[in-house]
Amino acid sequence: MSIYQEGKEIREKGTGVVIGSLMSGTNNIVNFKPATGVRLTCQRLWEIAQFVEQMTHPRIQGGQSDAPPSDAEEANRPRVLSETGGNNLFRGIGGVIGDSNSIGSIEDGPVFVPAPGVTFSHHDLRDIAERLKQKAEAAKA
Repeated sequence: MSIYQEGKEIREKGTGVVIGSLMSGTNNIVNFKPATGVRLTCQRLWEIAQFVEQMTHPRIQGGQSDAPPSDAEEANRPRVLSETGGNNLFRGIGGVIGDSNSIGSIEDGPVFVPAPGVTFSHHDLRDIAERLKQKAEAAKA
């Protein structure tokens, strides 16, 4: 991984540049809050998603059981959506955009530019990384 944690900050290895910070949400879920002006590549989103997931779901210790999300929980979690043909991303459930406020946009590169003040779960980060991957593949075609 090319990122590391220092306190609550996530930094880039080598440069020490702050990429964002970790925040505890409800039910001890860890969220990622990007630094102002950061632009995230697909690879960086995958790295951060993996890092945040490890913080949210630490490795199982002896005698503990892991309770993965149920099918119903997974089906009902908010997804990252976009308007048809648009580069702005939103959160929604069942293909319906639930909030009119954009969580960020995809720009040339492709890179993800988060909206100011928005936090992301590891699920969000993976959804966005997948959209960047699809956009890059479409550009090659």
